[in-house]
Amino acid sequence: MSARTDTIREAVVELRKRLKVDQTTFARMLGKSYPMARRYETDVPPQGEALAPFALLADESQYPDLADVFRTALVEDLPDVAKALAETSGQISAKGYPTIPRDMLFLVEWFVAFFQRKGTPDQEALKHSLKALATEHTAAVKREKKKNAS
Repeated sequence: MSARTDTIREAVVELRKRLKVDQTTFARMLGKSYPMARRYETDVPPQGEALAPFALLADESQYPDLADVFRTALVEDLPDVAKALAETSGQISAKGYPTIPRDMLFLVEWFVAFFQRKGTPDQEALKHSLKALATEHTAAVKREKKKNAS
């Protein structure tokens, strides 16, 4: 397994240990099933949107070092989302990914959590519309950059 995979899996285990809870309670705190929470610790760590509840829980529990591990992995897994969010800030991390301004983190975390949970039909329709708008916006930004480059 890769160093990144090990780092994320170790952060999952460390978060549960710092919270001093068993895997069943940990799973409940994350909105996950017990088998899924156990799998994240022992087999395959969370990826993509599945990292959001870990980042939120670590942040809410005042473990910024662990929240940073989950947030960094989330940005690496979802670079288009990060790029769209960072367009206005213009800040780039050392790894070349756009950084999310500190005052916007709560909004980004809420947004990711919203997309991760199953919602009502109206909420699911809203998610679909937001994804379509994000796709259109990303395409427009790419066209504009291409136009400015030539």
